Amino acid sequence: MFRPRVCMVDPSEASQVLVRKVLGKYCDLIFLDDALRFMHVLEVFQPDLIIMELELPSLSGFELIHMVQQEKALRHIPIMVFSGHTDLECQKQAYRLGAMNFLSKPCRPSRVFKAAALFMRLASGEEPQRRYSMQEVERVLAERQGDPMAHPLLNQALTAHQTMTRGGTRRYEHVVLATVASSRPRNSKP
Repeated sequence: MFRPRVCMVDPSEASQVLVRKVLGKYCDLIFLDDALRFMHVLEVFQPDLIIMELELPSLSGFELIHMVQQEKALRHIPIMVFSGHTDLECQKQAYRLGAMNFLSKPCRPSRVFKAAALFMRLASGEEPQRRYSMQEVERVLAERQGDPMAHPLLNQALTAHQTMTRGGTRRYEHVVLATVASSRPRNSKP
């Protein structure tokens, strides 16, 4: 029997409990408190949906969305932002980078279920070929947890995150803004 897989990146225990209660019966779930294992988890777990908070301890959700979109093998995974940010600019930026949906916290469990169920229906059109069963996912991730080598994209983002400009703006914000600006359609003069 096919069970969709959902990866949630959110340090909030309350958000994790909510998603576990709403989707746990229907999906295989994996939760990350931080972004440090994110790319390895995506490669091994192969989720059908990513749910993420924008405010994370090491990297921002914006950076993670950008990384997923940079990887050709991961680009097809829908991303649903579930964040405490209600700022319209944050929402626009998340959509520009590749998020498919944006839910502001707090929200009703039924909204989370409906939003995730839409992606689950889209993902369940055909059963994906998985490299690892859930038991193998847990084993491989446990093996990789001791590995000091992080994913190359993650290393690059962590380095950029730690490099601050004199004005206090993080380098990744410039990278994100440049990516967004380059993805806007250019208006041609008549």
